[in-house]
Amino acid sequence: MARLPSALRALAILVVLQALGGCAWSDHAPLVMKVPSPVSQATPCIAAGLGKEFQDAMPVVDRGEVLGGTQISVNAPRGGLLAFVTIEPLPDGGSAVTFYNGDLYWPKPQTDGVFPDVARDNWHRAEAAIRSCQPAA
Repeated sequence: MARLPSALRALAILVVLQALGGCAWSDHAPLVMKVPSPVSQATPCIAAGLGKEFQDAMPVVDRGEVLGGTQISVNAPRGGLLAFVTIEPLPDGGSAVTFYNGDLYWPKPQTDGVFPDVARDNWHRAEAAIRSCQPAA
């Protein structure tokens, strides 16, 4: 039996490791929160909060894939998608808010010469925007 060239052996090892690891290298779970407000009330509040946190004067609000749901896209001041959020109705009258990790939606990160937008603290910004729409306890 002939020996495989070293480059081919290395490639075979990488393929086996990727198959065993699945998508663990790039898998990031989204941030999911519950808001007690219905979608119609939560959407403008969360869009305004995301616009303030991510410095986008006009976040784009679209109909969601789920009936009665919405999607919010927030863009960087110099272009490029910073945040993608879905708001879906829950049976109890509240809303499920999902902030997706930027690695899923930023294949070409925009840079300002120092740090790419994906390096920003997006999780905490999104959480602050969503929490600002929670009624005071």
